[in-house]
Amino acid sequence: MELVWEQTKDPETLIYLNNLKIQTEPKLQQRKEAIAVVAPLGGGSTAAARGFNILRGIAQAQDEAIQAGFGLQVVLVDDQNDSRMAHQLAKELVRRKEILAVIGHHVSDATRSALEVYDSAGMVLISPSSTSEELATYTLKKHNIFFRTVSSDRATATFMASFLLNRTKARKVAVFYNPDKSYSRSLAGAFKETFQALQDSIVNDETGQFYLSCTGASCQRPEFKLAEATHYAKRQGAEAFVVVPDVAESQSNAFSDAIEIVQSADKKTWVIMGDAMAGEAQLLDNHVVNHTVIASPWNLNQAKNSKLVKFWQSSSAPPPYRQPSWYVYTTYNAAQMLITAIQQHPEQQIDRIILRERLAAPGFSAKGASDEIVRFRDGTGELQKPQVFLTQVMQCRGQVVFRTLEQTGCPFPFSK
Repeated sequence: MELVWEQTKDPETLIYLNNLKIQTEPKLQQRKEAIAVVAPLGGGSTAAARGFNILRGIAQAQDEAIQAGFGLQVVLVDDQNDSRMAHQLAKELVRRKEILAVIGHHVSDATRSALEVYDSAGMVLISPSSTSEELATYTLKKHNIFFRTVSSDRATATFMASFLLNRTKARKVAVFYNPDKSYSRSLAGAFKETFQALQDSIVNDETGQFYLSCTGASCQRPEFKLAEATHYAKRQGAEAFVVVPDVAESQSNAFSDAIEIVQSADKKTWVIMGDAMAGEAQLLDNHVVNHTVIASPWNLNQAKNSKLVKFWQSSSAPPPYRQPSWYVYTTYNAAQMLITAIQQHPEQQIDRIILRERLAAPGFSAKGASDEIVRFRDGTGELQKPQVFLTQVMQCRGQVVFRTLEQTGCPFPFSK
């Protein structure tokens, strides 16, 4: 197994290798605890790539813990980004008394479905990727079990609205989204509220022309009509498009709709997208260069010397798996919060209640992937210092890539 890891740098292999070390090395047996990680580990290529990067974050954190003498046992679970499956899997995880906490779920709908199960059992859930404002009900509870190491949609919406106000001339915006998906609905709603509060306007869509296509047997809406929707938006004076497909819809018509909107926009129309598109440059083409901006919780260009990039830079994985994405960063930080809380008083026995109390304690913090101090706001499960980076789509050496708004020239890894 060690040879496979050295040859492939596959994170799942490293996790199983380290789990085996915990079972066989007496030193690690003396100091060990178990957590579960729930992510989309199969399915379509885009969902699998996100799950792959979630595993990278936990694998690196686990590896560092083991090297420091702490046996962090990791149970991997695949919920396929399915809400009903997530709910059922949560029931199984809370029954396993050896599991102290869970990192997951990937999408907000799955997290929302599973949260009531974890809450009733008093089991901590830290999400590295579920950003919906609809989950704030749990982050703001007095004895909360839900935390997240990613900025909420409210924070992202503020950065998106500020960009359009301060960096462009756009004062009227059309918002395309999935009204039946928690993340998409949440970010679209937060953006509308923020943008309108700045005295700017949103194109009215009483007939639902801006609703992206839905999927599944319960879908009752007609398919999204690209030409009709975009022409209507422009006739109503839209100077920019905000496009928010749900992250779980990566293999669906909705995600395709979003890409078509971006690629159909003329060069005078700014397009700004949420983190569902962050790191997905391979899905875009040169038609979107220079007028498309994407929000993300982590900026690979500024973090090219980080330990995350260095740890995974020799990976033999094919694109879109090769470059670490923001999921690696937020998952690593989620793992560090748990590891730090578990080991805060190593002489004491720990259980789910004690772990929850330590995470929620005022002033509790852990060192993050960029050596920053990660904290939750007192009394909540939200980050004390949410961070959002805006990156612009550009073309470099024949490829579509992202760079920061302040950056000139080709970004990492094309800058050499």
